[in-house]
Formats: sequence, structure tokens, C-alpha cells
Amino acid sequence: MEYTNRFTETYDGETTPLPVCLQANDLKDNYDVQTSHHSYALYNVFTLSQTAKDVMITFKRNCK
Repeated sequence: MEYTNRFTETYDGETTPLPVCLQANDLKDNYDVQTSHHSYALYNVFTLSQTAKDVMITFKRNCK
């Protein structure tokens, strides 16, 4: 997802920046050597005319 141009929009000669990951983490309470089964990532996606639904559709397509 990060830096993919599938989320960019252009209007009147201006183009939105590429998405960037602001934070990625697991949901474990304490550190241990096991891989966590749950995690999250926060992305910054700039939009001009896309709705949140449009962004999620693009995100799901990108994941596949």
C-alpha cells in the first residue's frame, strides 16, 4: 500500500502525494519472541474527490 500510485488523484495540475505508513504495530501487551496474530497499520491517504469508500475499495483491490 505504501507508495503505490493507485491512490493518487490529479486535479487542475495538482497531484496528491503517495500514501505513507504512519504507524505499524502488533497488539501484544508484552514483548516476547512469538509472532503476534494481530497487528495494525495506519496510513495517510490524501484525497481530492475520492470518498472513504473509494479508498477502501482501492485498498482491498491492492491487497488481492
